Amino acid sequence: MNPDPVLLLVDDRPDNLYVLNQLIAEHLPRCVTVAAHSARDGLELAAARPFDGILIDVQMPGMDGIEMCRRLKAAPATALTPVLLITAQGASPRLRAEGLEAGADDFLTKPVAAVELVARIKVMLRVKRAEDELRTINRDLEARAAERAAQARESEERYRALVDSASEHIFTLDRSGVFLFSNNRLDCVEPSASIIGRHVGDIHSPETTALYLRHLESVFATGAPVVFEHEVSSPEGVRHHLDTLYAIRRNGRIQAAGGICRDITDRKRAEEALRRSESRLRALFEESPVGIWEKDFSAVRERFEAWRAAGVTDVAAHLAAHPEEVARCAALVRVLDVNLSSVRLFGARDKNDLTRHHPDYFTEEFLRVFREELAVLAAGSLRFESEITVRAPDGGKRHLFLRLAVLPDHAATLARVLVSFVDLTEHRRAEEERRRLQARLVHSQRLESLGVLSSGVAHEINNPLHAVLNYAELILDGLPPDNPNRGYAAEIVKETERIAAIVRNLLAFARPQKQGRSPERLKDVVGGALALIRTIVLHDNIALTVDVPDSLPPVPCRSQQITQVVMNLVTNARDALNERYPGAHDDKVLAISARPLSRGNADWVRLTVEDHGIGIPPETLGSIFDPFFTTKPRAVGTGLGLSIAHSIVREHGGEIHAESEPGRFTRLHVDLPLGPPPA
Repeated sequence: MNPDPVLLLVDDRPDNLYVLNQLIAEHLPRCVTVAAHSARDGLELAAARPFDGILIDVQMPGMDGIEMCRRLKAAPATALTPVLLITAQGASPRLRAEGLEAGADDFLTKPVAAVELVARIKVMLRVKRAEDELRTINRDLEARAAERAAQARESEERYRALVDSASEHIFTLDRSGVFLFSNNRLDCVEPSASIIGRHVGDIHSPETTALYLRHLESVFATGAPVVFEHEVSSPEGVRHHLDTLYAIRRNGRIQAAGGICRDITDRKRAEEALRRSESRLRALFEESPVGIWEKDFSAVRERFEAWRAAGVTDVAAHLAAHPEEVARCAALVRVLDVNLSSVRLFGARDKNDLTRHHPDYFTEEFLRVFREELAVLAAGSLRFESEITVRAPDGGKRHLFLRLAVLPDHAATLARVLVSFVDLTEHRRAEEERRRLQARLVHSQRLESLGVLSSGVAHEINNPLHAVLNYAELILDGLPPDNPNRGYAAEIVKETERIAAIVRNLLAFARPQKQGRSPERLKDVVGGALALIRTIVLHDNIALTVDVPDSLPPVPCRSQQITQVVMNLVTNARDALNERYPGAHDDKVLAISARPLSRGNADWVRLTVEDHGIGIPPETLGSIFDPFFTTKPRAVGTGLGLSIAHSIVREHGGEIHAESEPGRFTRLHVDLPLGPPPA
C-alpha cells in the first residue's frame, strides 16, 4: 500500500499557505502538507526528509522561488522531486522560461482555478509516484537480473494502470500525427483502444487536425512544449480541451511527442458565467441612480508610507498642520471610471470630463471633508461617510452625501475604491422652504396672539379713557375763556382723543369686520384712497405715478378696508421719501402699480407700492408687521398701521410682504385672490 503523499508548501505569506492547505485538504484528503515560510527554511526541510512534490511561491524576500528550485534540482537528494512554481498575476514569459530552465516541472500563474491547481498537483503526484516506482523497479532489475523480464512487464502494467487512471487523456504521437500510445480517457471521441495506429485526422475535425499538425511540427523542430485549446463535439454538446504537447527524447534525440489533454469545459462555463455576471454588474453600475466613481488611491497610500517613514504617527494632526498636503493628495487620486448618473449629477459633457482630474471641481469644504477622509484611510478604516458641497463643471454647486468603500481585495493597496454620491440638493432646498414656511407660520401665529392681547388691552383702556375725556371736557367747559388752565385742559382732550384713535385701531386689528365682500375694481379702490391723500402727497413735492390697468378683473373685497391698506402704505412711503429728501428731488417718486398674478392653479392680483426713500434695514424687515413696532418718532407713528394692514389682507385670504434695500428702494406687495377667500 502506497504511503500518503507528502507535499512541501513554501510561501512567505501565511494567508497563501492557509489557502493552499485548505484546498489540498478538501480535494486531496490523503495528502500530508508541510509548510515553510522562506526559501531557506524550505531547503532545510527538503534536505531533511523526502517529499512527493514541492509547491513554491516565486516572489519571496531574500531567496526567491526560482533560486530555491535551482538549488533543489542541483542537490542529488532532491533533484528528482517535482517542483511546481506559482507566481503572481501578470508573470512575463521570460520569468516563466527562467523558472522552467531552473528545473521546474510545472509553472502556474495566479489567479489559478482551484480545479486546475488540484489537477496539476494530482498529475505531479502521479508522475512522481510513477517515477519513484520506476526507479524502484530499475533497482530491483539490477539486483535481480533473473526476474528482469517479469518485473518489466509488471512495471509496464503498473505504469499503464497509473496512466489509465488519470483524468486527462495521455498519449504519444509520431511526427506525422499517428497515435503511438493512448490511455482510455478519450471518451468524448471514441474508445481509446481503436485510435492507436490511427492519424489525428481520423478522430478530429479538419480545423483541429491542422492545429495539431502545426504544433506537432513545432515540438519536433524546437523541442519546446506547446499549449493550445480546441473544441470537440460530443453527444453532450461541444466540449473545450486544453492540450499540452511536449518532446519525448531518447539518446538526446526527439523520438515522439507526448500529449496531455485536459477537459476544461467546466472552467469555460465558469468563465462565461463570470463574464455574464460582470456584464450584469456593469449594467447595474451604469444605470444606478446614484453617482458612483471608481478611484485609485494607491499613490495616496504611498504618501502615507512616506509620512510614516518620516516619523508621522498622527496623520490627522499632520494634515491639520500642513493643509497644502490635502490638495497634493487630492491631485494623486486617479479616477478610473464613473457611471452615467455621475455625468448627469455633475453636469459634465461625458465621462472624460470626470475621469481627467480637475481640482477646480471641489470647494474649500471638499478639501475639509477630504482631509477627514484621508485621516480615516490612513488609520486603516475601509469606510467613510460625510456630506459635501462640490462645484460641478457647469459652475453650479451640488450638496451631496458621500460614501467611500475600499474593495476588500485592495485593502492593502487602496488601488480600487468606490465612492458613491447621493444628490441632496433638492432635499436641502425643500428643507429650507419648509423652514421658511414654518417661520411664516410662527410669525402669523404671533400676530394672531398679539391681536387677541390687543383686543383685551383695548377693552380695558376704553372705559377709563372715556372717563378722562369726559372730565377733561367738563373742566374745559367750566373755565373762563381767559383762564390759562384752558390750554392744559384742551391738551388733555387732544391726547385723550389720540389714545382713543389708537384703541380703535387696536380693535380693528384684533377683530376684523365681518361685512360682506363685493367685486371691486382695484383701480377704483386705489383712486378712492388717493382722493383722500393726493393733496398731502403733492404738497410734499412727491411725484405720484399710478399704473393700475382697467383690464384687471374685479377683486372680491371690502373696499373700505382695502382703501385703508392703500392709504397706510402710501403714508409710510411718503414719510420715507420726506426723511430722505426734505425738499424737492428728481428721485422723490411714489409709484403704485397692479398686475395679474398666477399662484398654483388660482388667479390673483398684486398691488405694489414702491418708493426710493431711506429703505428698511435687513435686521428690522421681519418685524415691520408686528403691532407697535415703528422706527418713527412718537408723535408721528403708533406702530399699528402695517399690523392692521397685515390683518386686513390676511382676512381677505391674501398676503402682504416687503422687499427693501436700504438707501435704494422699498416695495410693499399686496397679493389678493380673485376667488373667494378660505373660510
